[in-house]
Formats: sequence, structure tokens, C-alpha cells
Amino acid sequence: MTLAREIYAGLLATDSDGTELERLGIPRIDLVYVTLYPLEETISDTASTPADVIEKTDIGGPTLLRAAAKGRRLVISDPKQIDMLESWMKRGSPENEREAFVLRLAAAAERRVAEYVNASASYWERNTRG
Repeated sequence: MTLAREIYAGLLATDSDGTELERLGIPRIDLVYVTLYPLEETISDTASTPADVIEKTDIGGPTLLRAAAKGRRLVISDPKQIDMLESWMKRGSPENEREAFVLRLAAAAERRVAEYVNASASYWERNTRG
């Protein structure tokens, strides 16, 4: 289950929360990789019904992406970012690049969620006009 409070505690905790996490037995989560259900693909399929669209509407995935972005964790929201992450890690994860790298990934995750939600909202606006 992706909507578990322990997961979000591990994603949103700051450095000053380390003792509390340890006391609760919750590990800090430093890397999140989420691909969302294929909502846009379902919407673009003319054979899809509103029930199909509801079935392919991801809730946990966008929430995980946003929590990881807010918590300033490494957040992969697109498989194409794996090579970029691998390259950064092979270079030793340079500390002087970390903040910019994390922010770049956070922005991409936020953009992905925004596009996803926009696709859903646009679909429902089009399909509720009477």
C-alpha cells in the first residue's frame, strides 16, 4: 500500500527527525522511483469508458512523487532519468552537485504529476459537459 504513514514519514522527515524515526523503527527513504498508471494512454483510446479512466487513475503514485519532491529526496519520475542518476552516482554523487540535482528531479516529478492531473481534469471536463 503506497498510502502508508510510515512511508511518508520516511520521505518527509528532515535531518532533525532522525531520532524520532529511529524510535519508531521507520527508515529514512532516500530514493523513490515511480511510474504512473497509463492514464493518458487510456484517455486517448477512443474505446475507453469512464470506468476505464477511473481504473487507470493513479492516486498513490502521484502522492509518492510529490512527497519525495517535497522531502528533497532523489525522485525518479521517468525511466529516462535512470541513466542520469546512474551517471551522477558513478561520479561519486558529488556533494557540490547534490542540491541542484535533487531540485532538478523534484521539478520533473512535480511537472509529471501536474501533467497527469491536468490530463484527468481535462478528460472529466470534456465528458461532463451537457
